[in-house]
Amino acid sequence: MSSTLLEQARMSHEELEGGVKKIVKLLSTETKTHKQKLMQQHKVLREVHQMQAVSRKLGGHYEDTDDSRKQEINSMSGAEVFSGFYGRMRELREYHRKFPNLYYEPEAPEQEVTLADDPEILGQFTGEEAFGRFLDLNGLHTRFINLKGSKGITYDTYP
Repeated sequence: MSSTLLEQARMSHEELEGGVKKIVKLLSTETKTHKQKLMQQHKVLREVHQMQAVSRKLGGHYEDTDDSRKQEINSMSGAEVFSGFYGRMRELREYHRKFPNLYYEPEAPEQEVTLADDPEILGQFTGEEAFGRFLDLNGLHTRFINLKGSKGITYDTYP
């Protein structure tokens, strides 16, 4: 977790920007089959949901209900700016003296955005639905004909 609220907000903005880039890559990929179009739409929707969660978190940073963001900004300005900076620098040096063998590991490179089959998406559809091309009403038809007082109609005439 980052040490300052401003750094957390910066990281959230970076995540949002990365999400937009992924969506652009997904939507710029030409789809030739229904299955590819389905994958594209579901992956874009998943990315939009992740971006909404990050945006809610970012909104909490900007609401500043406990005035911590305002205090942090004030600590970076005014007469105390250098004492705060050097105090933070002293803390960082002390931390690195305690843990000298720590090193920075860059984050894993972003996964290539592809329209490859995703078992999580494909698992949402039954075989009769042909990956979302058709609507399978078999379960609903079975429940309907098992209701008390309903007529026994065939699947073909079921609305």
